This record gives sequence, structure tokens and C-alpha cells, in this order.
Amino acid sequence: MTTEIKGAEPTNQQAKHLRALRDRARRIGKKSSSDLFELGAILEEAADLLRGRFGVWVEHECGIEPRTAHGYRRAHTRLGSHKNLLIEQRVLPTVIVKLAGAGEDVRTEAIRMIDSGRRLRVRDVQSLIKDKSGADPDRHGPREARHTLGHSLRGLIANAVEDAGTRIEAFAAQLEQGDLKGSDRAKVLKSEASALAGVLASMLDFLPEKSGDAVGPWSIMKDALADFSSTSGPRNMPAAAESVLIAYQATRHPEAMATRSVNKAVKSSVWPLSFSTSEKIRPAKHSLTALEVCAGAGGQALGIERAGFRHVALVEMDRHACETLRANFPGSNVIEQDLRTFDPTPYHGVDLFCGGVPCQPFSQAGKMKGSEDDRDLFMEAIRIIEQARPRAVMLENVTGLLQSRFDDYRLDILQHLRRLGYDAEWHTLNSADYGVPQRRVRSVLERVDIHLVQMNALTRQRIDINARGVCS
Repeated sequence: MTTEIKGAEPTNQQAKHLRALRDRARRIGKKSSSDLFELGAILEEAADLLRGRFGVWVEHECGIEPRTAHGYRRAHTRLGSHKNLLIEQRVLPTVIVKLAGAGEDVRTEAIRMIDSGRRLRVRDVQSLIKDKSGADPDRHGPREARHTLGHSLRGLIANAVEDAGTRIEAFAAQLEQGDLKGSDRAKVLKSEASALAGVLASMLDFLPEKSGDAVGPWSIMKDALADFSSTSGPRNMPAAAESVLIAYQATRHPEAMATRSVNKAVKSSVWPLSFSTSEKIRPAKHSLTALEVCAGAGGQALGIERAGFRHVALVEMDRHACETLRANFPGSNVIEQDLRTFDPTPYHGVDLFCGGVPCQPFSQAGKMKGSEDDRDLFMEAIRIIEQARPRAVMLENVTGLLQSRFDDYRLDILQHLRRLGYDAEWHTLNSADYGVPQRRVRSVLERVDIHLVQMNALTRQRIDINARGVCS
């Protein structure tokens, strides 16, 4: 069965008009998220002034439900440090409010996903909450009532840890501004660092330390804060601040920090995705499978393998490329065949379908004929997805595909995928952002089957793809 995808004319007034409408919608979306944080800050200030009367004031004077107002305040206090990221990534206000009400571990994971380019929806946040809690937090029966005391104690501990995390996050944000001059400012920062070090010292038993390590990330954070508080002389302040920032990143991403020296300078703007090419990438501990098409000489296949996937088949029609694949992936099932005649049914239910279908139809170095080019294989990829029904999809191509002349074509592809049950998205990735010594920008189409969004956390995390491996 061949799926037909409508082509796009090289010049299309409707496409240009839709782009203009899209840009306007994006501006309004950004403003909505920005207004949400501004309103949260206003309500937080009012709550401090109206202790005990805030609920009445916000309902009768502002016309806002107290519960809704509480959500705005939480967005301001818990996600304020990520405000710019959430606005730039056009995260919907409903998602921000839902995320603000989730636990710190959920927020940390969600921010990591958003920072990597994922577009989260409310259902994605709900899925994260369920995965982290191990149960639906909105459904409680009689059994839970017997553990009220235990839940209360855990809640108190969680709140204390969260408050400490919020203070540390705010402190790190001040250090990232880089302005450490002035005795008064230095005195205030050192005083706050000393207080935070004391807080961490009192609750280390409740903080997540990496098992098996003599010193965990929160212990490193405590020591870095203590060192900063005792720093003497303005010359030593930048180095002490840098140590605090690196330790702070270790608390957020302990698994990535494990391969780094704590005293090594890291640019926070690219952490934790940037890494040295000399570092060894360990395969993920899972057994997911991948079907890769248009595999070429195996560059993407190497990344997929390093992300922990096992290839059930590598499909490529070029004879020399297949010889390279067999040499570098001994024992793999290399299929030398034209994709148009490939039968994917033996691989039905594979975890990941991936590949780099020919880019020549969309390359700026060519005629950019798109679907009118005989080499375009996106329709064949859709056919394979329909027949193999993988749990996740990831297709890579040149950024020329993102030009306005192909807007209709991309939308048609997304529509076909949605019809099949895949809630897909287009992203842009630059290999240089992931430690590869080459500026190689590519468009990436990826998403899991929307019918499988409730899969366990490990599976979903890996299907989200280890960016370091894919870009290797």
C-alpha cells in the first residue's frame, strides 16, 4: 500500500499567509506565557500584604478563583527561574500551571525535555507525574487513608527540600549574572551561601545522592557553598562562583556529571548536552529495538546503538555503503534493497523506526522539487510506519525542508502520522551543540505513538532519544 502525500508549489501565497498567521499566533502565545508569570508575581506580592485575606481579595477584587490564583503564584515561585526558557519555547500557560503543581522531580525532568526542544502538553506532564509517583495522583482509595501520617511526613520533607532547592536555584541565577563586584553585594551573597550550606547540611539524609559514590552531588553543593561563603578577596570570587554553578548543575543532572570533573569549567548555557568527544558514551541499560532505513554508512546507526538500541535491520540500497555497515556492525541484519520494495511486516511492533530519507529533494544546493522529486521517500517512510507500527519514529533531513515552500508538505506528513496515532513534531538540531566537532544542522521529525504515552519512564526517556548518541 502506497500512501500519497500532496506536494507543495514552490511559490504559494497561501503558505506565506499561513506563515504570517503562525508568527502572529506565536507572538500572542509568548505574551500569554509572559503575562502568566507577571500575574503570578503580582499575586505573590499581594499575598504577602494580605495575609489571611488573600483568598477573599483575589476572588472579589480581581475576579480570579483562589485556586487559579494559587496556580499562578506557584508558576511564579517554582518556575520563575525558567521563565525565559518556557516563554521562548512557547510552552502553553496550561502546561506551565500544571507543571508548577507537580513535584520537583517532575519539574526537573520536564525542564530538561523542554530545554532539549520537546514541546510538552498537559497530557505529557500528567504522564510524567504518573511515572514518578507510580500511580495516578488523582485517584486515592481507602488504602491510602491508612498511610496519612507517612504521607504527611514525606510531604513535609518534600516541601523542605523543595524550598531549599528554590533558594539554591535563585542563588545560582544571581551568580550566573556574573556581577560579583562591590563589597555589599559580595557580603550578601556570601551570607546567603553560608545559610544554604547550613540548610543542606541539616537535610543531606533526605536529598537524592548518587548511590555508590563516596560524595554525592548535594554534598558537593554544600561544600561549594561553604567555600564560597568563606572566600576572601574579589579575585577569588569568580572561581568560587563557578564551582557553585557546576555543583548546582550536578544536583540537576547527576547522571551526566558522573563523567566530569567537578572542578572543570562548563558553560551552563549548553549543560548537560555538550561533552568532550574523548568521553566514552556508555550504552543505555535497556533492550529497545530499532529498524533503520536509508542507513548510509552508519553514522546515525552508531548514535542509535550508543543510545542503547539494538538494530533488527539496517536498510540501504547502496552496495558500498552496505559493505561499510557490515564491516562496522558485524552480525547486524544489513538489507541491501530499494526502500520502495522493502517489506517491513516482519518487524511489526519494533520500538523505534528511524532513518535519514534522501535530502536532495529539499536541499538548498539542489532544485528543491520536494515531493515532485523521484528521490523523495517520505511517502515510503509513512508506508513503512503504517505497516510496521513502531512505538516511536525519528526521521532526519536537511533544514531546507523547513522552508515555507514545504509547509504544506510537512503538515501533510504530520497529518498522516496523526491518522496513524503518532503525535509528531519537527525539531532543529545542531551536532555542534552536542560535542561533535562539526556544525551540522538537521531537521528531525520524532514522537512516540500517542496510544503509548503511558509507557514506563525508562522506555519513554530512551525513546525521547539520547541526543548525545544520535548526533555522534
